[in-house]
Amino acid sequence: MLLPLSLAVIMLGIGLRLDFSQFTEVFRQPKAILFGLFAQIILLPGIAFLIAWLYPLSDNQKVGILLLAACPGGTASNLVTMMVGGRTALSVSLTAFNSFIILFSIPLVLYLGSGSFLSDPLDVRVRPRDVLPEIGLVVLLPVTAGMLIRHFQRSRIKAIEGYLRYILPGILLLVFAWVWLQENGEDSDLQSSFLPVIIPLLMLNIGGMIVGYTTSRWIGITSDGSSTIAIEMGLQNTALAIFLANAVLDKPALGLMAVFYAFFSFFTTWLVGWVMMRRTKKTTTFAED
Repeated sequence: MLLPLSLAVIMLGIGLRLDFSQFTEVFRQPKAILFGLFAQIILLPGIAFLIAWLYPLSDNQKVGILLLAACPGGTASNLVTMMVGGRTALSVSLTAFNSFIILFSIPLVLYLGSGSFLSDPLDVRVRPRDVLPEIGLVVLLPVTAGMLIRHFQRSRIKAIEGYLRYILPGILLLVFAWVWLQENGEDSDLQSSFLPVIIPLLMLNIGGMIVGYTTSRWIGITSDGSSTIAIEMGLQNTALAIFLANAVLDKPALGLMAVFYAFFSFFTTWLVGWVMMRRTKKTTTFAED
């Protein structure tokens, strides 16, 4: 109960910094959201498959990285986008659409990908009740409530807006610390198991961000839109991956890659996203001069 409540509070805070016009702009020029969906649903699992194919991992680790890549990011990616000054409305929109698409994409990615590494391909069904309540209650409802509060209480929200940049990350860091302590309490060998897979996980994290940014720029998406797409590719819904591995597939070993990814990906994605956005601002300033 604590985790979804904390995430809902974060999304409420993000909504307090958004205007309805920002979402109108996202859909008025849909190239960024369409390519962002393609990048998360098709491109990132392709990168994960390539890493699994080339890097010396166990079969469970190979399938685990595929499962991780098949679960697009949610609240954390929205928050990082807000923190670095990206297109938060685009990030939230991608989260909303992905939550419906993964009902079909996760089973397809796992079935096709796992067949290359396991004797029997995984046959998984993602039920709407597994993901839709979360997107409704944790993302869409709080964001909408925050935007409505901003619309009707704009002057008051402006007064506290600057503090949200510190309060919201603080809440998420506390959540991460709580989850990390829980996981380490349940399995004392997690840290020793983490080191052998740090390189392929970093390749997925940072490599995916670089590919997302460069391909977005190649097709003409603005720098801040490309940075937002890169952040979406860098952060995955690790909670969903762990849930599917444990409760749906009954293969906890497949969820370990998601557990390890959750340890560091927020911080590396924030750092790389910040560098990308800083480069964007310098390029824009130079162009204006």
